[in-house]
Amino acid sequence: MKFQINVYKPGRRPSIRIPHEPSPTRWIMLILLGAIGLIFLGFAYFYSGQILTLKRKIRADQKQIAILRQCMKEIETEENEQSELEALLAQVRTKRVLWTDKLVDLSRLVPEEIRLTGLSLETIEKRPDRKNPRKKVKETVLTINGQVLTKPGQESLDHIARLIMSLNEASTFSRDFEPLGLVYTQRVKTREREFMEFEVSARLHPASEKG
Repeated sequence: MKFQINVYKPGRRPSIRIPHEPSPTRWIMLILLGAIGLIFLGFAYFYSGQILTLKRKIRADQKQIAILRQCMKEIETEENEQSELEALLAQVRTKRVLWTDKLVDLSRLVPEEIRLTGLSLETIEKRPDRKNPRKKVKETVLTINGQVLTKPGQESLDHIARLIMSLNEASTFSRDFEPLGLVYTQRVKTREREFMEFEVSARLHPASEKG
């Protein structure tokens, strides 16, 4: 037989903790925190998409900028070439070289067997004194390039010589230029035909250079 002795004072019993259910306020706080977390994640996802789109736009803009820079370089190159052309034309005007009559005579004096491929007037620097190589002299040179359409040989050389002689005898050229001379000839052979290329040149008279 067991006996249990009541050591508590009369009228007192040990307290028993009964678990309480969460209050409605606590539930509301948990729901609000969850909603705030979801909203934060939504904003993070949204802004991450915005950042990715912005990065793509920046890359596209960078490519566009590179293309624009290349276009600017091409425009600058064209402007430089235009400036060089204008400078050459101004140089020709200051030297009082009248090209209208020269071009008319050139078209009239070129033999039928010759086709001109180039005509230029440019200023070059030369060192005429070997003892003083640092001394440079500027000369303005007329250069004419062309092709002899007949088969290369003595006949082609005769056509070139006839062109040189005709231009040297023309007053429109002899007035402003020294006698033309042959610079080179070259045989050219393709699948279709064979012909001779040539170049002749003449220096502008010093009096014409002074204007």
